[in-house]
Amino acid sequence: MARYPLLELARCRSGTLVRDILGNQMLINRPCASLAIFLLVSLISCSATLSGESADNQPLPQEHQHTRDDITGVRRIKMGAELSHSLYGKTGPKRVVLKIDLAAFLEKASRKRKPLNLALVFDRSGSMSKDKKFEHAIMAANLVVENLSDQDVISLIAFNEKAVVLSPAGRAVNKDFLRHRLEEFQPQGYTNLSAGILEAFAQIDSQSRDDQLKQVIVLTDGLANRGITDSNKLKRLVAAAHKRGIGFSTLGCGTKFDEDLLTDLAASGGGRYTFVRSSEQIPTAISEELKGLLAVIAQNVKIDCRAFAGTQIAKVYGRWIDGPSASYSLELGDVRDGESSVVLVELEHRSDIGGEPIGADITLTWDDPSDGTRKHQVLHKQAQYTSDSKEAERSANKSVVMYAKVLGAMEKAQEGLQGLDKERFNEARRFFDRSYTEARQYAISSRDQQLLNQTYLLDHFMEELVAASEGTGLHDHEEAKKGIKKEIDYRWYLLEHHR
Repeated sequence: MARYPLLELARCRSGTLVRDILGNQMLINRPCASLAIFLLVSLISCSATLSGESADNQPLPQEHQHTRDDITGVRRIKMGAELSHSLYGKTGPKRVVLKIDLAAFLEKASRKRKPLNLALVFDRSGSMSKDKKFEHAIMAANLVVENLSDQDVISLIAFNEKAVVLSPAGRAVNKDFLRHRLEEFQPQGYTNLSAGILEAFAQIDSQSRDDQLKQVIVLTDGLANRGITDSNKLKRLVAAAHKRGIGFSTLGCGTKFDEDLLTDLAASGGGRYTFVRSSEQIPTAISEELKGLLAVIAQNVKIDCRAFAGTQIAKVYGRWIDGPSASYSLELGDVRDGESSVVLVELEHRSDIGGEPIGADITLTWDDPSDGTRKHQVLHKQAQYTSDSKEAERSANKSVVMYAKVLGAMEKAQEGLQGLDKERFNEARRFFDRSYTEARQYAISSRDQQLLNQTYLLDHFMEELVAASEGTGLHDHEEAKKGIKKEIDYRWYLLEHHR
C-alpha cells in the first residue's frame, strides 16, 4: 500500500481542487504526503456534504433529505444511519451492525464572530518544568494574545497549590503588559486544579456580556492532588458554569494526567479534550482549540439509540458496556463546523427464536444556538427475519460490513497494544492491513467516498498506534501503559469529534 488514489471519486469542484493542488498527480506517495492526503480527503468530504449529494452524485435517501434541510430549513447538522444487513436469520447473520454518522457544517462561514471572553488556565506545578511544558504554554498564551482583537476579553490564570491571576479579565488592549505578566512566573508546587477552574469562572463572570462567546481553556500535565479532587464534584462545577453560558475545554500533556477526568470535564462544559503528546505541540493545540470554538453549530448534542422490544445492544465499538443493554447514549456536547462522528453498535435478537425484526430507534437531540430552540431528529432502522440464510447474506450493505471489519480490527490491535502483547498486536495489525486494503479497493470500485474517507482515517490512526508501539518497545512498565492508554482513548474520542 505504497500509493493512494485520490479519486476519481472526487468530481466537480472537489476533483478540480485536487488536480489544481497536486498538478494533476492523482497518485501520491504515502510516506511523503500522508498529511496532504488527509487534509485533501477532508476537503473532498466537506465539499460532498455541502453539495448535499452522496458520493455518486445521486440524491440522498429520504431520511437524509430530512436532516439536510432540518427543522428550520438551515443546513447545519445531519445524521444518517445504516444497517449491515436488511435481513437476518438463525444461521447468519445473527447480529447486525448499526452505523450512525453525524456531520455538522456552516452554510455561511463568513458571518461575523462574537467577541471572546476567554480564560486561559495553566498548570504551573513542579512537573510542568519538565520537557519545557510551561515554557511552551507561555508561548501558546502569547500566540493567543497576539490574535485577539480589542473587543475581546482575556484573563490569564496559573495554578499550583493555589490560583494566581496573572492578568484579570479585561479587553486585550495592552498586549505588552500581558506578555510581561506571562514571563513573571515559574513552575513549582502541587496541582490544585479546582482553584484554577473556579478562578477562571470568576474572571469570566466579572466581565460577562450577553453578546460574548465565553470559554475556559485549561492545560495540565498532572493529577488533581489539592483542593477539590473528586471528579464528580469537578464535573458538577463545570456543568453549572456551562448552563450559564461558559464553555470548557481541556488539554492534557504527558502521561501522568487523568485523561478520563479531562474528557468528562470537557464533555460537561461542551468543549473539547485534546491529548498533547509533547510540549512542542502545546501552542498548536491551543490555537486549534481557539479556532474551533468560534464555529459552534449545535449545543448539547446527544445521540440516543434505543433497541426494539425484541432486540438488545450487544456491543458498542470502542466503548465498554456492562452486558447486553436496551439502550445506549452518547453525549457529544457542542458540535463544531466541519466535525463528524461515527458510532457502531451491534444489535441482536433477545432470544434464539427469532421471527421479529431486529432494530433500533436513533434520536438526535441538539440545541440551536442561533435561536435557542431544542430540536430532534429520529431515525428507525430494522432488519427483518428470514429462514433463508443465503438471502440474509445477500442483503448485506457491504460498505457498513467493511467499515465494521476495519474498525473491529483496529480495536483488536488496540487491545493487544494496551496489554503490551507484541505478538497479539502484530497479528491484529496484519489483519487490519488486509481488511483496510479490501475496504479501500471496494470504496474505489463502488465510488463510495464516505467509506474511503472513514477507513483512511482509521489507517491514519493505526499508523499512530504503530508509532506508539515502537516508541515504547512494548516493554512491561507502568509509564508505557499510561502512554498507550492515552493514545488509545484519544483515538476513539477523535472518531466522535473528528474535524
